[in-house]
Amino acid sequence: MGIVPVSTLVVVLATVSKAAPDGCGSYVMLMTMPTICPMVSTMANDKKRRKKPAPPADKIVPNDPTSISFVRGLMARGEAAKADAQGRLPPGATHEILGETADGLPIVVRRRFSKH
Repeated sequence: MGIVPVSTLVVVLATVSKAAPDGCGSYVMLMTMPTICPMVSTMANDKKRRKKPAPPADKIVPNDPTSISFVRGLMARGEAAKADAQGRLPPGATHEILGETADGLPIVVRRRFSKH
């Protein structure tokens, strides 16, 4: 047997032992290398796509004009609130109030994203 170019190589992927669409007892599924390669690389990448745990949230301390404006906006929109005894935030709140600065502005941490 001579050298076979990769483009004409055919691989047996699986033998299926159920009735074939045309009524035969069993059939063999044949796939060419260009079809298999994307499938194999996709399966290999599935493990890489798993969701990574979120990094710990950083406290937002309003100590510069940008963060002061951001925290005031959260308070005005009702998106910052203190957690209840079970640690839950009320509906619509995205940031938990952890404490206050000397100026009376809240120190917040992001807890969830808004639903709109």
